[in-house]
Amino acid sequence: MRKSTSDAACKQAFNEGKFDSCLELLSGQSSGDEWEVKRESLNKATLRAAKTEWKGADQYSSSVQSLFLQLARFSSNGQPGALSSGLEAAAAYNLSTLAFHNGQYKNAAVLLESVLLTPSTNDNVVRCAGMLLVEIALILNHPGRAMLLIETLKGRSEWSSASEKEQAEMSLALYRIHLQLKWTHSSTSLNKADSQTDPWKLSLCRSHMELLAGNARSALTHLLAASKAYPSNWKLQQMGESRQVIINNAMGCIYGSILRKPHLAYGFFRTAISACTPEGAAKESGLVSLPVPWRLALQYNVALALLQARQTQPAFDCFLNVLQTFHSNPRIWLRLAECCILAQKATNKSSFELSERMRELIKQTVGVGLHKKVVLRVSFDSAASSPEQLSDGGAIPMLSLDFAALCLRNALVLLPTMSDSQLDLAASAARSSGGDVAEQSPVVDAPPGPPLTVAEAHRLRCSVLCASAYVSLGLGEAHRALRFAETLSSCRYLSSAHKLLSILYRAEALLSLDRVDEALQVVHPEVACDLRASELWPPAEAPSDAVDWFPNSPATAKSVIIYNRALLTTIAGHHQRAAEILQEVGLNSSSEMVVPVEGIVLGIYLQLKMGNVDHARRMIEKQVRGF
Repeated sequence: MRKSTSDAACKQAFNEGKFDSCLELLSGQSSGDEWEVKRESLNKATLRAAKTEWKGADQYSSSVQSLFLQLARFSSNGQPGALSSGLEAAAAYNLSTLAFHNGQYKNAAVLLESVLLTPSTNDNVVRCAGMLLVEIALILNHPGRAMLLIETLKGRSEWSSASEKEQAEMSLALYRIHLQLKWTHSSTSLNKADSQTDPWKLSLCRSHMELLAGNARSALTHLLAASKAYPSNWKLQQMGESRQVIINNAMGCIYGSILRKPHLAYGFFRTAISACTPEGAAKESGLVSLPVPWRLALQYNVALALLQARQTQPAFDCFLNVLQTFHSNPRIWLRLAECCILAQKATNKSSFELSERMRELIKQTVGVGLHKKVVLRVSFDSAASSPEQLSDGGAIPMLSLDFAALCLRNALVLLPTMSDSQLDLAASAARSSGGDVAEQSPVVDAPPGPPLTVAEAHRLRCSVLCASAYVSLGLGEAHRALRFAETLSSCRYLSSAHKLLSILYRAEALLSLDRVDEALQVVHPEVACDLRASELWPPAEAPSDAVDWFPNSPATAKSVIIYNRALLTTIAGHHQRAAEILQEVGLNSSSEMVVPVEGIVLGIYLQLKMGNVDHARRMIEKQVRGF
């Protein structure tokens, strides 16, 4: 009776943070029993570590492993196994929480699985270990494993005595799993958590749901509610998370992904990084500093915001820093290549701004009044791009097409290749489990983000192939560009934008190889009829400050295809047929179809070649009137 009373007093003193009083109470419980001595030593070591705010975490781990040698073996070989007693299981749980806060998730998972394999483990320890395993699976972006762990934990007898708070935590974990699986229609599991779960966590989850649904205003509202609901007596050691990091990172995601405000997003991400270590916190404490993967995840977000803002050099440097740790992520390799491509050509909007480009077309004017003559340039000046640099084969990380080609090759190696039959098999297996390919079939790890599913991996492969074709054309490698473009055109998950670009790149590569007749067979106006406006940039709801890239509508895409077909026909020597093709875009009418300015120049050239000088003069007067 005296021992149970003393244990209750120790527990109360520990929960109140009175570690000295707790140590005094433990000192009077000495016993000759071996396990009681180990129990007392474990408790004293835990109290001393907690008293110093876990600044001596390494010393604590060594002390526990010296008491329980089996734990040291599990940590070294990375394989879980049943422990000898419930006390050893409690010690393993303590070490797992320490490893968890230090970002050592693999070691923590091994120890927690060992706890669950031990039959004599206390019911409360089993429930805590199970929920911590679920948390690790969620942090590592493995929602399928987290779902399996929850089902296993609910089937154990220890869960039957779970409190309402623990039930609410499981409901919240299920909701977070649905968020990672992007089940935006599912919110039933959150209702059970309303009364018991911290409002801070609930508001964050609701904000995440609205973010996935694309509702920026609602996401910001719930995020503001989360900020207000955060405990006023916040301490990172107790909460295990940083309020400033979470809020600012979430704000950056909303402004970057939905509102398309990359400069604002960059500011929030930088604030989150600066808040990683609170003021006055001891940096040597593993429980205070934010784990390195989280810091790199924030830096990856910074790089994305810089890339969206067309700040290619700083974005390139940030991606390189993240790549040193997450070199197996094909997305990072693609982003590096995109930095190189944007540095060479940031936009093609100028080709469709007729008023500005016509000013460039006029070289000078001669005379005045009725005798005024317009002198046209022989050709347009090339678009501004980065200075030409000597080729180094991509060996040196720099903003060049050579390095972009190297990055794209690495991205293709990291992405799987699946045939249509394999995709059908994966789709049918996913449907039988109640989901679909995008939700249930992760195939490629992409840290610091979630793993890529089958559909996401193939869409990413389309982007890599498209960029590879463009880079190969820029490097003058027509054969390689043709191969990439043909592979892209045969992909299953092909968006309208990629379909259009695959056709244009194939035609350009064939033209470079002097295969004009084959290029003409590739470019035909019917292609534009299959393009979907929702898959062309920018979307209708994009803000006015979004960076324009053309063609941005099926009508403009059709005009580009017609222009390229007319150009190829001209090169083939069929001038009359080429002029008839250009008529389809309304160069000689009042059509409002947006066409590249090169199409107007081509129309003038064709009329002169066919001897229609008056017609060519009228076209010039129509286009240069007012300049």
